[in-house]
Amino acid sequence: MGVVRLAEQGALRREVAVKTLRDDFLEQDFIDRLLREARITGLVEHPNIVPIYALQADERGAPLMVMKRIEGVAWRALLRNPDHPSQIVDRDDALGWHLRTFLGVCNAVAYAHSRGILHLDLKPDNVILAIEGHRTRPTVLDFGVSRLITSDPRLTLDSSVVGTPHYMSPEQARGEAIDSKTDQYAVGVMLYQAVTSRLPRDRASVLELLNEVGHKGFEPPSEHRPSIPRDFEELILKSMAPSRRDRFVTMY
Repeated sequence: MGVVRLAEQGALRREVAVKTLRDDFLEQDFIDRLLREARITGLVEHPNIVPIYALQADERGAPLMVMKRIEGVAWRALLRNPDHPSQIVDRDDALGWHLRTFLGVCNAVAYAHSRGILHLDLKPDNVILAIEGHRTRPTVLDFGVSRLITSDPRLTLDSSVVGTPHYMSPEQARGEAIDSKTDQYAVGVMLYQAVTSRLPRDRASVLELLNEVGHKGFEPPSEHRPSIPRDFEELILKSMAPSRRDRFVTMY
């Protein structure tokens, strides 16, 4: 529904990223969604979360979400191509580099949870490796489907299924009540991917994926990377347990 453009913030003469709605989505429901995304993003000021500078409106009356422009590469591109031309991955310790990136994502997600916010669409596409000199900073983007954690279960129960199927927890795929352990499952999938260079489930059909989550198991990481330590594998499997009760209490 949205589009992100490069723009210049005139008063400060700096380049920014501006997210707004496409012309065919100028309906109140989508306007409210983007406003909500902007306000939630504004609640999570963290070094590993994209900063929002302003919330304005254009001549159409559509919201303009003004954010920091981040120069970098999506984590997904680096996971899919170890020889990516950006050359920001440590070739001598690629796994260690990806694990440090993963920890930055965990920091961001744990902070969002501490602020009462669920992301609900965590995936390597939504993590940009910002290039800062000779270092990179993992930055979590896109709180477009995020929700506030609440003690009222009616506010976390939604029959609609939102998110990305490869990274969805069973409860999210079924449209059931969700909590911080729902994000934990997606983080577990990303860790599985970082360690094995593949997804735990890789089906072409979205319907197949949604039907399989929670009903069929997946090959443990050691099937694809025999050298993985047993306790490390157990950490991944626990974070991706089919039942929320069997996952970790918090991100840490």
